Amino acid sequence: MAFPENAPSVDDMLNMPVTELALMPPSLLAAVQAEIDVATDRMKAVTERFALALEVRYAARASECRHNEGKDTGSQFHHLDVAAIAAGSEVFTKIKEWFDA
Repeated sequence: MAFPENAPSVDDMLNMPVTELALMPPSLLAAVQAEIDVATDRMKAVTERFALALEVRYAARASECRHNEGKDTGSQFHHLDVAAIAAGSEVFTKIKEWFDA
């Protein structure tokens, strides 16, 4: 299904009243829903890819930190302005200022 030219953008939809969204023609609602589904799948894929990149970058350091701390899970270390948090086999990053707030 081709995305109609008159479809609102994501930013438009985030800022327009829900009642205005509800009044869109059914064919437009269906087209927008299909695009949202595609975007959701793409966001899930990029999220998984990004998580894998974090593991590639920080897994060895996280394992080393856990070993040095005598832990099996959970560790936190800093790399420049980013705090990396290793929970199990997953590594998450947070901007350092989030922890300073």
